[in-house]
Amino acid sequence: MIKAVFFDVDGTLLCHGEQGIRPGVSRALAALREQGVRLFLATGRHPLEYPDFGGIAFDGYISINGQYCYRGDQVLYQNTILQEDRAALIRWLEEKDQACMFVQDRVIFANRVNDAVREYQAFVHLPLPPIASPERILDGPLFQVMPFVSPEEELDLLRVMPHCRATRWSHLCSDVIPWEGGKAVGILRMLEHFGLTAAEAAAFGDGENDITMLQTVGLGIAMDNASAAVKAAARRIAPPPEQDGVAHALMELGLIHTF
Repeated sequence: MIKAVFFDVDGTLLCHGEQGIRPGVSRALAALREQGVRLFLATGRHPLEYPDFGGIAFDGYISINGQYCYRGDQVLYQNTILQEDRAALIRWLEEKDQACMFVQDRVIFANRVNDAVREYQAFVHLPLPPIASPERILDGPLFQVMPFVSPEEELDLLRVMPHCRATRWSHLCSDVIPWEGGKAVGILRMLEHFGLTAAEAAAFGDGENDITMLQTVGLGIAMDNASAAVKAAARRIAPPPEQDGVAHALMELGLIHTF
């Protein structure tokens, strides 16, 4: 019996390029809650970047690709990048002259803004980040960095950040997180907090950063717009978000009866 469902945002709950979830999906989430199922967000976004969820509140939030997990004002788990990797990143960015965004607990900032940064922020309907020196990341928590690099450049960066790994859902940039981090880790921490098992959970996702999440829960569901690798990690395929895919999949699974 499914008692909890985890939802990715971009490309899953939310159509790429849209600012809020569709009314049908919002109704489906409300219907799922009425059935007594707990709802959780599992996203690469920072809490400052959440879109309009149509009035839906979630039982818990796995944000920043699993590095910052909370319910209400209670932080359940956080995972930060090591200082030696931060220092190596600063040197690499200066040497390679690359743009990067830095994700801390209360702020997201960049070392510079270029066309890739502008395109990315426009795509997710967010303003351009403030500009600050990368040296700032040496103080306080640093959960994720987003270098605007190609896959080949990403590999070069990871050589100097050996305690980190990268995942990617946009062709413009990658999400670099601690090696032992990820959405799956956040999900297990959240389930433990609520006294639930992975077998009692389902998850919806479409990006590379969703693969471990889909493999961890009892029922992993990939969106039809996902890549072949993501679909291979899932047990079921849902219609794309443009067709209210999450809502239709919940119906087909018998978790809701109407939306």
